Amino acid sequence: MSLNKLSDEEIILFMREFLSISLTRDQLVNPTKNIVIRLYSRFLYEFGFQDITKPDIIATSAMDNIETYDSFIKTANVFNCTAYVISAAGIPDMSINDIISPKRKRTNRILSALCILSVKLSNIQYEWYQLEQKNFDLPQKRSAIKKQIKDLKRSIEEKSVGLSANKNTTIAMNFDLNKLALNYKEKVKLAEDLKEVANNLKTNVLKKKVFIFNVERSEF
Repeated sequence: MSLNKLSDEEIILFMREFLSISLTRDQLVNPTKNIVIRLYSRFLYEFGFQDITKPDIIATSAMDNIETYDSFIKTANVFNCTAYVISAAGIPDMSINDIISPKRKRTNRILSALCILSVKLSNIQYEWYQLEQKNFDLPQKRSAIKKQIKDLKRSIEEKSVGLSANKNTTIAMNFDLNKLALNYKEKVKLAEDLKEVANNLKTNVLKKKVFIFNVERSEF
C-alpha cells in the first residue's frame, strides 16, 4: 500500500474489510455517478458527515420536480464535503466532474486518499481511546490528591497548635524555673546572712569569754 495511490485490489479489500461495502474491479475501472456517490457518502459518514444525501423536506415541499432537486442537492453536498476532506490529503483540485462524470484514475486517486485518511482517523481514535483508558480515573486521582493536601494542611495546623501549646508550656516552665532559681538565690543569700550572723555571734561570745577569763585571772 503506497502513500498516495492504492491498487484496485487494495481499495476493494479496504472497502470490504473496513466499511463492509462490496465493490468489484469493474466498478472501479468504469465508475459511475451513482457508484462514486455511494462510496464517497460512506466515507463521509465515517468522517462525521451525516444526512448529506437526505432530502430537505421543508425546502422541497412546494416543488414540482422534487427528484431532480434532490439529486442535484445530493450531488452538490457529496462533492463539497468530499472536496473538503481530501484537500487535507493533498488533493485540492477535485471538481464536480469527478462526481458527475468520474474517470478511473481520478476516482482511484480520490478513493486512495479517502482510504488513507480513514486509516489515519482510526489510528487517532485508537490513540484517543488508549489515552482515555489510561486517564479514566484522573478525576478520582485529583480528588485523592486534594484530600491528601487537605489532610496535610490539617495536620500542619494541628502541629502548629501543638507547637504553640508546647511553647506556652515551655514559657511557663521557664518562668517556674526562673522563680525557683530566684528563690534559691534568696535562700542562699539568707543562709550566707545567717552564717555571717552566726560568725558574729561566735566572735562576740569568744570575746566575752576572753574578757571574763582576763577578769577572773586579774582577781587572783
